[in-house]
Amino acid sequence: MGTKKAVKYSPGMRDWLANLPEGERSRWYGIAGQQRLDDDVPGFILTEAEGPITKGSLQKGNAFVILGVDRNGTPLHGYGGKGHTHCGSIDIVAGRMGINAAKSVTANWAAPGKPDDETTENIYIDPDFKRDAARIYISQKSDVDTYFGLAAGKVGNTKFDEAQSCVAIKADAIRVIGRQGIKLISGGDTHNSQGGKIEGHYAGIDLIAGNICSEPKFDNTNSLQPLVKGDNLVDTLKRIFEELINLRKFIDTFSTYQQNFNSVVMNHQHHSNWPGLISSPSPPLTAMGVKNMIDVLTNVTVGVTQNKVTLEMTRADRLEPSGPKYINSKWNNTN
Repeated sequence: MGTKKAVKYSPGMRDWLANLPEGERSRWYGIAGQQRLDDDVPGFILTEAEGPITKGSLQKGNAFVILGVDRNGTPLHGYGGKGHTHCGSIDIVAGRMGINAAKSVTANWAAPGKPDDETTENIYIDPDFKRDAARIYISQKSDVDTYFGLAAGKVGNTKFDEAQSCVAIKADAIRVIGRQGIKLISGGDTHNSQGGKIEGHYAGIDLIAGNICSEPKFDNTNSLQPLVKGDNLVDTLKRIFEELINLRKFIDTFSTYQQNFNSVVMNHQHHSNWPGLISSPSPPLTAMGVKNMIDVLTNVTVGVTQNKVTLEMTRADRLEPSGPKYINSKWNNTN
């Protein structure tokens, strides 16, 4: 799955902890909510238009909740950096810089109790929508697809200076859990949050695995296809099955007619030159007729019977709700 072993502390921290008595060491690990060593927390470039919910969010655990204006990078980025109004944002981040957080502090880590002039200096950073470990980003006005580098799909991306409000969630693993159901709905209003009229049909919902890949041969975002409506598909397949069954009946009927005709031809006789006398059947024709009857029985009649059983079993298994391989989901629906 491309995972890496979790890193708890930087090398300096680990060396210091290794030399502590066992009881003291468990305390600084923060077990059972005790005081713990700070994680490697990068400094954050906080603009005058922004503020954390608590000062502690800049001190402990590398977790941040920043209230401010739309920003996806340096103070010049986003609609806040461009001086737009009506672009408030809430940026909830756990793990700024992700695995690179340890690189944001100087190598000479200072143990607790050392003088302030020996403590570590942080490297100050801006929001990083690519490297930060986990984020929920809420903005009144944004170019959310550009911020997160998303494929356009069929829904399309927001365009520059045609901003939209957004709620974006990004992490290594995302789970959305609804105890009484989950609805994914696009549309619902006639105007967007900026007051713009939503023209034409509502955009749909794209399910994209892989997003944009740097190698064109692995980029599957151009091959999006519409989802199938299950009830319509079942109805269509049932109609096809009916036509296949009818075709089988036609073949079965034709085989019977042909066998009857072949039997007459195989045994037909002619009047001889002698009045009242009938000639014997043609030996080659009789032999071929017998072979033909056996072949039709073996390769057509039996096959048609087996086909009838197979069609009925497949239809019952896959196109009926009671079937063990019913093709429709019992729980999930789409329009």
